[in-house]
Amino acid sequence: MGGHCTKDWKREREFLVADLSLQSSIRKVSEEFKKKYSDLHVLGNLGRLRIWEKQLTQQGVERMFVVNMISHFLLMNELLDILKKRCPSRVVTVIGNPAFLKHPNIN
Repeated sequence: MGGHCTKDWKREREFLVADLSLQSSIRKVSEEFKKKYSDLHVLGNLGRLRIWEKQLTQQGVERMFVVNMISHFLLMNELLDILKKRCPSRVVTVIGNPAFLKHPNIN
């Protein structure tokens, strides 16, 4: 980590909660963030969903795919301008361990 960033990491952290299966919830939480803050050092995408039966979102898309993949992409894009402003910034995405999926139902 560069010396110019060291003091910034001592500030408080805040966690915002959203329903990652709903685009409207992701957009709402990103707007909430933009109203409160002008910069972003690290975006941590830590949402993960593992379900065995097929479930669809309100938009008719498979819920596990939306939460584990699409939601992170959408949130990052919603906050991209703020991330670019605070260069160097980071996006960390943690989805989980696919080794636990012994027999995934991909149909």
